[in-house]
Order: sequence, then structure tokens, then C-alpha cells
Amino acid sequence: MAGTGPPYEHRQAAATIATILAMSTAFGAAVAGLLVNFGGHVCEVAVAA
Repeated sequence: MAGTGPPYEHRQAAATIATILAMSTAFGAAVAGLLVNFGGHVCEVAVAA
């Protein structure tokens, strides 16, 4: 490896990693919520039938 790069790039990389982690967590929670809500509606239809 050639070098580690300037310090400002380290801060930017750390901020980018934290942002991507937060966004992926939010996306995963949204998908899980959709699946749970969809599963609840399917169960209600099955019980009503």
C-alpha cells in the first residue's frame, strides 16, 4: 500500500461509513415493518375466512 492519505479523508470516510450504516439500518427496519404489516393482514384474512 502506498500510504494512508490525508487526515480529512479519514474523517470523511468515517462519516460516510456511519451514514451508510444508519441508512441501511433504517431501510432494514422499514422492510421488516412492511413484512410484519403484510403478514398481519394475511393472518386477519385467514382467520376471517
